[in-house]
Amino acid sequence: MAVPLAERGVAVSGIELSQPMADELRTKRTDIPVVVGDMATTAVPGRFSLVYLVWNTIGNLRTQPEQVACFRNAARHLAPAGRFVSVWRKPDRADHERDEADPR
Repeated sequence: MAVPLAERGVAVSGIELSQPMADELRTKRTDIPVVVGDMATTAVPGRFSLVYLVWNTIGNLRTQPEQVACFRNAARHLAPAGRFVSVWRKPDRADHERDEADPR
């Protein structure tokens, strides 16, 4: 999501848990700052008008305390009047059946 936003002129910074994924981003764009760490606790420099958790990212935090820590961390990064958006899509039965048939 960072690359298409940056291509449209949006200033983007990111937190990524996976070093290999951060490295992959850097092969595409070296101008997008990314910090490797946990989204519930890791800080990046600056304040932002939008903190955006893409796809079902919040579901990677399995406990309510972890999710609350993430919300608090997002709030710490927001500029005044900033917004925190977390995209959550309820999986349907077809998703589950497909995953069961091909668990990769």
